[in-house]
Amino acid sequence: MKRPGRTEDSSPYYYHWLEHQPYDPWWDWSNLHKKYSQVKAAVLNLSGWYDEPYGSEGAITNYLGLLQSRLGTNDPRTKLIIGPWIHGVDATGSTSSGDREFGETAKINYHNVVLDWLDYQVRGIDNGVSSWKPVKIYNMGKNEWIESEIWPLRDTSPTNFYLGSEWLTGTGIGKIRLPPTDEIGSISFVADPANPVRDKFGTNFGAFDLKGLTSRPDVLTFDTKPFQADLVAVGHVKAEIYASSDSPDFDLYVKLLDVAPDGTAFNIESAGHEVLRASYRDQTFERKLLKPGEVVQLNYNNMLTGNTFKKGHRLRVCIMASWFPTYARNLQTGLLESTSAEMRRATITIHWGPNYPTRLLLPVIPSDPF
Repeated sequence: MKRPGRTEDSSPYYYHWLEHQPYDPWWDWSNLHKKYSQVKAAVLNLSGWYDEPYGSEGAITNYLGLLQSRLGTNDPRTKLIIGPWIHGVDATGSTSSGDREFGETAKINYHNVVLDWLDYQVRGIDNGVSSWKPVKIYNMGKNEWIESEIWPLRDTSPTNFYLGSEWLTGTGIGKIRLPPTDEIGSISFVADPANPVRDKFGTNFGAFDLKGLTSRPDVLTFDTKPFQADLVAVGHVKAEIYASSDSPDFDLYVKLLDVAPDGTAFNIESAGHEVLRASYRDQTFERKLLKPGEVVQLNYNNMLTGNTFKKGHRLRVCIMASWFPTYARNLQTGLLESTSAEMRRATITIHWGPNYPTRLLLPVIPSDPF
């Protein structure tokens, strides 16, 4: 007999979900990628840079998927709006997300926007919606809207930022530099699931000052030099990380921060896009556990932001193995946390050099930041 009050009594579906790991075909019922051609309705894709993980990624993916299914045209029946918001209607009327302030430009009247969209698409009322640009994106830092005919934005240039060891200290502070050099190196940290890196702020609910991460020995921190001019980065951020471990599995977070001259370090997206599990690095149903010391390539393709790093600011990358309790810990034994409570420490090593070009690819709207 089940004991009253257990989660399995109130939410039995949760345990059913745990039986199905990522990339299990069972999840296809919720995957829209092959179903856009079935959508005949008008769709307003609206989200925020600090929305829950599926928010901004889902809005952009759905927008592009609908366009492709409609012969790639700028179909007036689908638009994309991404603001600086967290999840929820109330957030769209706020001037801030978490502790990051944007001012009055961040606000929209959600109800008016949606009702205008419906009045035009459903009732045929000529209310100005026909003149909306297909894409409207908020540029955080500069605190203004960008309107565009296309996504990705025109003139966006994927720009490589390579991680290296200059300025490296015992706490794992290093350098992001342009262009790459012939330097070969690595740095390790010990990840302990019993003492995880903690999300004390709830970063699914906006931007917070995360400068304290640099004090932890299990967080590797890489900074650029202060930018000599504004650097505008809007769109898909990619990362290519070469890593190894003495454990059969680990999680790796690549967290992006905008560091002000006073040291304030705001995250520039919500938690969730910046984590990969090494055993699922090939995005296949069959997990691939690691051999001790085996160097694997981890590709991050779903990080998203719209941020201007102001003159004098720096881009910071924090690399770590946990972000608890926002996300479950990898117990680093090779067993799944859904079936085992056993845990172990893991030494995780990040590699760089010509054979291991660990890097970020930032969607930069050209300027000369260095």
